Amino acid sequence: MRLNKQLTTDRECILAKKSRSGVADAQMQFGFFLSQVDGDFGEMPVFRYGDGSSVNTVTGNTIAPGPWYVFIIEFDSSTNTVTIYKNNIEVASASFSNPPVDRNDELVIGAHYNGSGTQQYPFNGDASTARVYNRILSTEERRAHTYWHGPAYTFFQFKFDFIIDDAGPDAPVAFYQPDETYPYKLIIHSDANTRNDLWLSDDLQSWTLDTTDLTGTKESSDGVYVDGTYYIYERDPNGGCQVFSGSTLTSPLTSHGNVLSGPDDVGAAYQDGYFYLFPENPTYDTGSSSQVIDIYRSSNPTSGFSKIGTAIDFEDRPMKIGDADIFKYEGTWYMAFDVTSDHPHYGTALAKSDDLLDWELITNSDIKDWKGGDLEILIADQNVGFTELTQGRDPSDDMFNGVSQWRMDEVVV
Repeated sequence: MRLNKQLTTDRECILAKKSRSGVADAQMQFGFFLSQVDGDFGEMPVFRYGDGSSVNTVTGNTIAPGPWYVFIIEFDSSTNTVTIYKNNIEVASASFSNPPVDRNDELVIGAHYNGSGTQQYPFNGDASTARVYNRILSTEERRAHTYWHGPAYTFFQFKFDFIIDDAGPDAPVAFYQPDETYPYKLIIHSDANTRNDLWLSDDLQSWTLDTTDLTGTKESSDGVYVDGTYYIYERDPNGGCQVFSGSTLTSPLTSHGNVLSGPDDVGAAYQDGYFYLFPENPTYDTGSSSQVIDIYRSSNPTSGFSKIGTAIDFEDRPMKIGDADIFKYEGTWYMAFDVTSDHPHYGTALAKSDDLLDWELITNSDIKDWKGGDLEILIADQNVGFTELTQGRDPSDDMFNGVSQWRMDEVVV
């Protein structure tokens, strides 16, 4: 199923087994709903069942309007355990004391009937297929269902715990060096200490603080590793973008001053002898972010950047964009960037390009399950493909208090 637009009422019903004649929700054998949440991106999938005297509820993580999703709801009658899978990834599970009511009621798709028998909570979306089984599906059966996709761009995601959560770190920049003892390297800005620190890992599971105060006091935006040298592009506290370099990520890196005098929050890439920067355009700044991401290019990583075009333009939309991250996957360049109409509740949009010059917007719906900006994609040799490290917590949080880690199976168009 997919949600066509953000909810304007408190809930919508996808599927329910409940009498049309009118009974309380405690007499509903089961129902699958979307529940409205605050912020721009995401509604909460909710499974509810009645046990005759009360309603038991299990809530998953958010979905965004636009993409297609495959949901599987599993009920284990031996333990009264409900498990919600989204795209074959478990997103919620809970056990209850009492079993569902046993009623021979109608199965209704796309609506719910209240205690008076009046239809309510219509589903504003599209549904391709609904199936009800009298047994729990195997992992292989769930996977077979999940590999059907609608026309939207889909990321399969596994959510890990917050890897770093000390007084507000943000703005991650990641590198992968497979031949080193600690191949996974992560530069994170620490709000509490007003500095950029280096964290290391050999397994993407545990991270250790290695070096403090690599660069200045503002957030590092992005970086590239070319011919044995790291180039780290960072927001200048006084405006613009400055660059630091070093053959290793040790403290301190060499400062080369500003490469851009106005634009900041850049994404960076290197191809065929040219360095590319993708900054927010300050001309279109509306308070907390831009509506345009431009393209700058230079053959020198520390100077000579000039604007050669525009990558993404949202001037015709009530949204703000920025904090681009550029990565290459199976021969195609991708740009993941912040998108929001309600700062600071960030989602992440996605675009693609063959040459770093002409960009096609894939989706402006959040490709993550939870809110959080400053996305960073790390291409690595793991079976899962690559890892996303992003500032943020769950949809109920207004502040971003850590760097969370995601792992993605594959990219499917």
